[in-house]
Amino acid sequence: MLNKKDFLEFCDQLMAIEIEMEHESIELMRHIDNEEAVNILQKIASDERRHEKIVREIKKIINKHYV
Repeated sequence: MLNKKDFLEFCDQLMAIEIEMEHESIELMRHIDNEEAVNILQKIASDERRHEKIVREIKKIINKHYV
């Protein structure tokens, strides 16, 4: 069974992935001239920011309620 430390480490790994995906989406936008593709990448970057916030909230819950 996972303990609090394991859950928090997992969340840190998720956070790193979300941040990297947001940065990659933004970097791709700089190299693409296709408006439709850029719009999709903007949505992906926005989703990654939202996912990052969700992971932060999960970490707060784990820290508050998990022994």
